[in-house]
Amino acid sequence: MALLSTQATSWIALVLALFLSTFGLSFCVVFIISVVCFFVGITTTMYIRQSKDLEEFLGQETLDYPLSMYEVVEKLRVSKKSLKVDRRLTGSQVIDEQLQEILDFVIRDYVHPWYDHVSENEEIPLEIRVAIQNVIVAFSNRVKEADWIPFLTTQIVDDAASHLRLYRQAKARLKAAPPNSKLTLEDAFFDLEIAMENGRVCRDHLCMNPTLQRCYLQQLTDIVLFYLSPELEFHCLGLRYLTRELIVNSVLMPLLAKLSDPDYINQFIIWLVRDSFNVYF
Repeated sequence: MALLSTQATSWIALVLALFLSTFGLSFCVVFIISVVCFFVGITTTMYIRQSKDLEEFLGQETLDYPLSMYEVVEKLRVSKKSLKVDRRLTGSQVIDEQLQEILDFVIRDYVHPWYDHVSENEEIPLEIRVAIQNVIVAFSNRVKEADWIPFLTTQIVDDAASHLRLYRQAKARLKAAPPNSKLTLEDAFFDLEIAMENGRVCRDHLCMNPTLQRCYLQQLTDIVLFYLSPELEFHCLGLRYLTRELIVNSVLMPLLAKLSDPDYINQFIIWLVRDSFNVYF
């Protein structure tokens, strides 16, 4: 190590001696001063640029940033006093109260647990809530405009009858299968479904695979958001993805799980029959 250090020192001394003998002492001094001044100037310029006031910087008309940048900045400047939102959704106070309670639970359970570690600002949860409310309001208006009579009296009845018919046929095929057969009720049902649809549609993977089911619901929610959400909110990818995941994971998936629970369906039927009995008797 000592030998290497001595050799390095010798080479450095030789280079300096050649440099001085070639260019002279005055040139070396001027060169060193120029390099120091260059780096000092660069540092000073960067400091001055960084210390400019943000409001003055954003107010320049020569910026080529898109309009959405200004809108985001304006939203960030909103004071906490103006963090208010219209709680009217469907026009029915009873339904609106229930929906607002659901939104409160969704924001509390699925947004604040991770967002509180990021920031204490309440504007992002508010924007998520507003985005979901806009979808609900638009959906409510579309529902009011739809003609439900053909759907309730024709399409949904036909679909329910087809589903029950396939279920009965699947149970019959399962009973007729040999004792050592690996045929399940689900396999028999979806085999009959694809035969009924002439091989065009089969929903077995969608119904039996939770991952594919979640992907399908995400794509479906994206389409719904495209038609129902305001253009500015839809093109904000972060807000759109947060809204989509909240709708899928905290509303649609639990709703499907609840509607697929036989006990819940039985309890719901009992509740309907009991209320009807109390009304008429």
